[in-house]
Amino acid sequence: MKRYAILVMILLLGGSAAALTWKLWPRTPPPLPTIDPAGVDPEVWRAIQAARAEVERTPQSVRAWGRLGMVLLAHQFRSEAVVCLARAEQLDPHDARWPYYQALAVRRSDPESAIAHLRRALAAGIEYEGPRLLLAELLVQCGQLDEAETLFRAVLNRQPDNSRAHLGLAQTAFERDDLPRCLEHLRQAKDDPHTRKAAHVFLAEVYQRQDDRAAAEKALHEGHDLPDDAPWPDPLYDAVRELAVGYLETITRAAHLLQENQPEQAVPLLQRAATDHPQASWACVLLGRAWIRLGNFAAAEQALRESLRRDPNSVEGQFYLGVVLSEQKEFAAAIPYFRKAAQLKPDHALAWYNLGFCHKQQGDRAGAVEAFQKAIDCKPHFAQARINLGEVLAEEGQLDAAEEQLRQGMHLSPNDTRARQLLETVQKRRRP
Repeated sequence: MKRYAILVMILLLGGSAAALTWKLWPRTPPPLPTIDPAGVDPEVWRAIQAARAEVERTPQSVRAWGRLGMVLLAHQFRSEAVVCLARAEQLDPHDARWPYYQALAVRRSDPESAIAHLRRALAAGIEYEGPRLLLAELLVQCGQLDEAETLFRAVLNRQPDNSRAHLGLAQTAFERDDLPRCLEHLRQAKDDPHTRKAAHVFLAEVYQRQDDRAAAEKALHEGHDLPDDAPWPDPLYDAVRELAVGYLETITRAAHLLQENQPEQAVPLLQRAATDHPQASWACVLLGRAWIRLGNFAAAEQALRESLRRDPNSVEGQFYLGVVLSEQKEFAAAIPYFRKAAQLKPDHALAWYNLGFCHKQQGDRAGAVEAFQKAIDCKPHFAQARINLGEVLAEEGQLDAAEEQLRQGMHLSPNDTRARQLLETVQKRRRP
C-alpha cells in the first residue's frame, strides 16, 4: 500500500514537472512567413531577408523574432508580422512591445483582437498614454462605451489638456446622444494640431444633428481649410519606423517632414529618392515643394521640370511649376501650367484661383473673371477667390456683381482689411 502511494506521488510530481516544463519552454517555433518578392522594393526585400536569416540562425532568440516582426510591420506586411511578433511574445511575455505591435498590425482588420493585444500590453507595463488611448478608441468602435469612458477619464485625470482623450469622450457622448457634453469636449480638441481637423469635421456633424446648418457649414469650411492632423507621438512605434527602408518609406518620411515644416531635412532624402528611382516623378514634385519652402526657386523649377519630364500628366507637377514661375513674377509663363493642372483635375480650386491671379496680373480681366468663377464653383467658401473676383468685376464696371462677391468674401473672411476697403470703394461708386 505504501509503495502504491509512493508510485502515485511520483506520477503526480512527474505530471507537474511536465506541465512546468511546458510553461517554461515555448512550443516549437512556427514556420517563417512566406512572402512573394514580386513587386517588393529591392531595398525592402534585402531588409526582410536579413532579418529572416537572423531568425534562422537563432530560432530561440526573442530579439531575432521581434526584429523580423518589426521589419515586416514597418513595410506593411501585417499578417506576416503578427506571426513573428506572437512568437516574440511567447518567448518573452513580459515585454509590452510585442502585444502592442500586434495590436497595431490588426487594429483596422480585427479591432477585437487588437483590444486583446492591447490589454496584454498594458498589463505588461507601458508608461505613456498612447496605447491606453488606442484601447479606449477601439472600445468605442466596438460599442463598449463604459470602459472606454473610464480609460479616457483616467488619462484626463493625469493630463487635463489631452485633446485625444477629449475627442474620445466627445465620441462616447455622441454615441449616447449627449450633444451638449459632446460639444464641450470638441471645443477642448479643436485647436490642437493633432485633433483640430477631426474635431472641426465632428463639430459639423454635431451641429447638423442639432439642425444648426449655418454652424455646421462654418465648421466644415474651417475644417476643410486646415492641414491634416499631425500624427501622435509614439515612442514605441518610432523603433519600427526607423527600420523602414525603400522608396515609399523615403517619400512618406519626406512628406511628413514637409508637413512639419522641416524642408531642409526633406531635401537630401528626396534627392536620393529621385536619383535612385529615375522613373518616379513624385520624389521630384516633393523636392520642388521643399525648395519652394526654402526660397530656392531655381532648384525648385529644375526639380519640377524633371517631374514633368517623367510624368507630363502630373497634376501636382504642373501646379507647383506654375507656383514657382508666378513667385518669380513670370505670370505669362505660369499660365499654361495652372491651366493644364485645372484641365487634368477640373475641381482643383487653387489651380483655377492661381490661373485667375496670373490673368489679373497680365491685365486679362475676362480670363481672370472666368478662372476666379471656376475656383468658386469648385469651392464656394473660397474667400480670396470671391474678393479677387469682386475687384476685377468692379474694374469692369459691374458694380452690383462686384458688391455681391465682396460681401460674400467679407462674410467668409471678416478680418480681411483689403476686402473691406474694396467693398467701401464699390459702395461709394454706386451712390448717386
